[in-house]
Amino acid sequence: MFEIFSIVFNSIFPVFALILLGSFLFKIKFLNVEVQKGLNNIAYWIALPIFLFYKVANAKLEASTAGNIFICMMAGTLAAMILGYVISVLRNKERAFKGASVQASGRGNLAFVALPVILFTVAESAGVRSQVIVDSVILVLTPTIIVYNLICVSVLIAHSSKPSENLRKDIMKGLLTNPLIIACVLGLVWNVLGITMSKTGALYRICNILGQAAFPMALLGVGSQLAQIKIRGNLAGPIQCALLKTVFAPLVGFGVSQFLGMDKLETLTVLIMLATPTAVAGYVLADQLECEPDLTASSIFVSTVISFFSFSVLLVLFK
Repeated sequence: MFEIFSIVFNSIFPVFALILLGSFLFKIKFLNVEVQKGLNNIAYWIALPIFLFYKVANAKLEASTAGNIFICMMAGTLAAMILGYVISVLRNKERAFKGASVQASGRGNLAFVALPVILFTVAESAGVRSQVIVDSVILVLTPTIIVYNLICVSVLIAHSSKPSENLRKDIMKGLLTNPLIIACVLGLVWNVLGITMSKTGALYRICNILGQAAFPMALLGVGSQLAQIKIRGNLAGPIQCALLKTVFAPLVGFGVSQFLGMDKLETLTVLIMLATPTAVAGYVLADQLECEPDLTASSIFVSTVISFFSFSVLLVLFK
């Protein structure tokens, strides 16, 4: 029993501790909005892209593993999004609520939350197999982020009262200039060309130093953003979306993983990805498109709390 508790505590608590620290530092005004935006900008535009680039560039690619993870991700994500929309229709919710519930029920914080949790759990498992799985996860981020953006933007625009002519162009431009996508693509090209990157060389060491800084900055930034979220109105909607995101989506993913014959470590990995809380970036998009940003904000907060318990259950069952 103590061993199980130790695994859960050591794997999950560090991630949520940094999120809580970021929130606390913002609350006591040690971090302000400008500093928080600076942390997010460095993490999003520099540190995390460099981390993804050199990881993909040096990855041991295995198409079947990456393919299975992507299939499970899409199955769980789409199922949660569709059910979130259907429930909203059955509850006779307003137009904007229906659109926002799709994003809140399916779009996870993969880069800033799922990756560090996976690195603390799967990456530290014995054997070369764990590294292959982590490399596959990083490779899957690119198509998953693209799908997230295309679905969420389309649905939010369709359910928004705001004119969307320029927004469509802005969103597509944002997709094409997304630093995480660009970094993964460049890393993949580097890998396919077979260019070596010596672990004792200057380039690798620069990438490694900046890459290690990505997650502390990102998690502190997430925490400070959560501190700014104000939960408004009835919590029934946010709880609905949060449960679909952190409980229902992993259940669907588990069923698909068993159908595909994925092993225990692969299954744990994809379930962590699916149980990740609603992406903080989703609030910015919902607010920009004037599509129920309060629901998105509350769902982010509630799903972050629930995800701690979802992650704990997954580690108890699969470690």
